Amino acid sequence: MTIAAAYQYILVSLEPLYADREAKNIASLILEKLTGYSHSQRILHKKDTLEEKTEKQLQKIINELTTNRPVQYCLEEAWFAGMKFFVNEQVLIPRPETEELVSWILESNHEKKFSETRILDIGTGSGCIAIALKKKLTDASVTAFDISSDALAIARRNAQANQVYVEFLLYDILSENAHRAESPFTIIVSNPPYVLVSEKDEMMERVWKYEPAQALFVSDNDPLIFYKAILRYAEKHLAENGELYFEINEIKANEIQDLLEYNTYRRIEVKKDFQGKARMIRAGK
Repeated sequence: MTIAAAYQYILVSLEPLYADREAKNIASLILEKLTGYSHSQRILHKKDTLEEKTEKQLQKIINELTTNRPVQYCLEEAWFAGMKFFVNEQVLIPRPETEELVSWILESNHEKKFSETRILDIGTGSGCIAIALKKKLTDASVTAFDISSDALAIARRNAQANQVYVEFLLYDILSENAHRAESPFTIIVSNPPYVLVSEKDEMMERVWKYEPAQALFVSDNDPLIFYKAILRYAEKHLAENGELYFEINEIKANEIQDLLEYNTYRRIEVKKDFQGKARMIRAGK
């Protein structure tokens, strides 16, 4: 099978599951992974024949995709902020909306005049937020929490692969045994679980079936539980004039803004993502 034929085979196989543009993007990701060729290189080498073992890998990936398994898990990699991250079902797949959150923090950080930038990422998962921030803010001190030791192992692997140092700590933000920071953080950021359990039926199967429920869903009875816990933590661990950044569920934007105001935060700003959804919020202490 040539590279050109493999591309068409992938498109035909994915036709029942994906729209045309998404299928083409997935086909490109698969062939880049299997051949090591970029898009332009694949055009030049389109008549090259895949090795037998590569064809077997391709078939395995196609078989997994037809069960609705996300391509990032099939390939065990995802791109975020221009960097490659190892991912599997122990961590959420990094998303473009979260890249926007990172960009917002980086833009805002240039306006601050702290002698030292100390960042905390709560619920780090693959480590994408913490690693992307450290990659750009090389002088910053970056710490990241997660409740999952499996997720932290992946985050450490990703930090090493992307050549940055982040302090990763096993910690449950809902726990009463609060972690004691040596000095206050100037930025606390979190993309916590915020999808209501009642919203599950509205989600694509490939999301709720494969991505970790612990990192996705929150009870309808207390949908702001993680935001409340982070605010309690921030009372003692956010520096004066420091800032909080959250990714949010758009239907809870007003409630989260009210919660921040009730906790005497100021400079509260809600930001829409590229889809026009209220997806991020920041507040100053």
